[in-house]
Amino acid sequence: MKLKVAQLIHRAFCIGILIFAGTVLFINQGKLYFSLAHTDTDLITAPIMVIVVLAIAPIISNKVLAPAEEATDIPSKLARYQTAFIVKAALYESAALFNIVCCLITSNALFMVFAMLTFFALWWSKPTLAKAALTLGVQESDLANEI
Repeated sequence: MKLKVAQLIHRAFCIGILIFAGTVLFINQGKLYFSLAHTDTDLITAPIMVIVVLAIAPIISNKVLAPAEEATDIPSKLARYQTAFIVKAALYESAALFNIVCCLITSNALFMVFAMLTFFALWWSKPTLAKAALTLGVQESDLANEI
């Protein structure tokens, strides 16, 4: 059941980003431009944030997941997997939302490109039975019995 909850949370994160990005694009409909010559510091901060989040989210997720290796029962391993996934997804979402807000403030569409990078990282991190089994070091059949 915890895997289904993690999948639902994943969908909610993705839909939230898409709705917010769509709203910002609608609000800035006639004002959007695409430029690297922006003098605002956000143009420096945004890619740095994306790079840092893309690099550090899997590391932090693995740190949160580390105690699951000592656990012997599958429900406690799944609980730890769900927690690690939520941490990783929240990091990806924060970078995406930061860039979308920067696009809202400046109307520079370049920020949407940075938001898309973290959105795709979130999209590809979708929790599946196979990924969970591989990450937790258990058989898919054992994990499927617990779900």
